[in-house]
Amino acid sequence: MAGCGGTLKEGRREGTPDFRAAKVEYDRGNYLDAIPDFKAYVEQYPGTDLTDDALYYLGRCYLQEKEYALAPPSSTGCSGTSRPHPSGRRIVRAGAV
Repeated sequence: MAGCGGTLKEGRREGTPDFRAAKVEYDRGNYLDAIPDFKAYVEQYPGTDLTDDALYYLGRCYLQEKEYALAPPSSTGCSGTSRPHPSGRRIVRAGAV
């Protein structure tokens, strides 16, 4: 039985704080493999430019896996603010356009 944190479909392996490796897994569509690495990166390197990107992609991984409750608000556009997507496009809160 899963707790209130989600369905726990992701693997039990320890993540490696390697943004590039996580991004490769993300680009391949291996979202469950990318999640622990993005998490580890955010925990190991808080406050860097890539930390924001890692949080974004972590949220996108959860959304792709339909784990909506686990996706950070900044990745869903529901944070009340907008922030740039790593590609340079902006994510705008629904109704703010």
